[in-house]
Amino acid sequence: MTQNDVMQLFIGKAVAATAVRTTALNLIIDDYTDLADGEINVVNSHNMVLSATSVLTDDIVLEAGIKFIERNGTDLLTSDLIKQGNILSVKNVITAAAVEQLSYIGYNGTSGSIEVANSKLFVVRVTLKEQDITGQGQQIILNAPYKSDASATQLEVSLGLAQQLSRVMRRQPVPPIEVGLVCNVAYAATARFANDVTIVKGEYYITCGTNKQYDTSSALAVGDYVRINHVSTTTGCGVTNQIYKVMELTSATVFKVDRPVEAPSGSYPTLISGANKGARITVLTAAKMATADLGIKLTGLARTFALGKGPYSKVSFEVGLDSVSSFGTTPVTYTTKMSLGQGTYEQVAALEWNLLGNDGNPYPGDFMWSAARAMAVSGGTYNLVSINYFSDHSTGGIGAQPRRMKQLLIALPSTYDNNDSADVLLDVIAAYTYQTMAALQV
Repeated sequence: MTQNDVMQLFIGKAVAATAVRTTALNLIIDDYTDLADGEINVVNSHNMVLSATSVLTDDIVLEAGIKFIERNGTDLLTSDLIKQGNILSVKNVITAAAVEQLSYIGYNGTSGSIEVANSKLFVVRVTLKEQDITGQGQQIILNAPYKSDASATQLEVSLGLAQQLSRVMRRQPVPPIEVGLVCNVAYAATARFANDVTIVKGEYYITCGTNKQYDTSSALAVGDYVRINHVSTTTGCGVTNQIYKVMELTSATVFKVDRPVEAPSGSYPTLISGANKGARITVLTAAKMATADLGIKLTGLARTFALGKGPYSKVSFEVGLDSVSSFGTTPVTYTTKMSLGQGTYEQVAALEWNLLGNDGNPYPGDFMWSAARAMAVSGGTYNLVSINYFSDHSTGGIGAQPRRMKQLLIALPSTYDNNDSADVLLDVIAAYTYQTMAALQV
């Protein structure tokens, strides 16, 4: 029984090359103990280990091709035989981190503002480009309207839009975008709270230690604003950190803001790494905000990945500003494009799961089914080598011989060192395929 158009996946580990590589290149691998766990070797059809030199001079390789063999626990995994003349292409990919989309309406951390119009309807239309399980995707349009008053200000419109967008995103089954209000007022050391501040993500209330004073003795007031740095734990607040309006002084140590706080739960220190280096939460007075340029910061939220239960995806979106009469020339800045990354754990693990069907696991949707193996390491990153080739068909026919198209994908941890088993493996692949692997080697 044969399979056509089959992909195989080998996932290696960053382990030192065994003695098989260094002292006995004519050794035949016949037991899992001949290899380190996670080590991948290139062998001929007799399981004889090959080097970058012998792979080009071995008579058995010339006749039947090479194959890859890997140890996984007490099992030995082998690929199909690959003849040199049957290789169609070889591609290597260096790992790249996944990135969430970041976009701004109005002020973007450098320039821009939100244009103001009296008694006008401001509507932000966010088009979500979701990636469904078929890979075709779907588009969902989310509308966030705000009606300005007869004496509109940039602060009024910006805050109103931030509140509306926050509500819209939080109404979704899984919130897709984090919404923040930002402004061009620079960080001031005198604006930091006198005491550490405690935040609970998703709540309206913020708690201060001892009292709500800032700049040593100034009292926080309704109508002031607080800026929170929830990204970096070593720097103070910057112009792209989120801002919230103080709506109520609830008690001597607690105050309420205008919308649920997006920052992670925890304690935010008034001083970072020594005196006067910066604070992660500071106060902006109403007077400073009244003359500031403002913007709306939109950041894609990471999707939860559940192996075998949902596809790996990221949030991608477009921002539309409805009506020239309201927004006018307000800019939309696409600062960072969404990227799924390359060689991420989620990508490799999902592919491994799906390809187990080629090993006799045809229906992983069965709740009683358990994966035969899961070699991808959570949190790991991988450099990839793809070998596209065809196998000779077992029977002839009239006309040209049909091809059985196949692909071998090798995922190697990006953490391997020089002369590790992964590095030695790349030497052999480079020699056999005449393709440079320099970009992946260390």
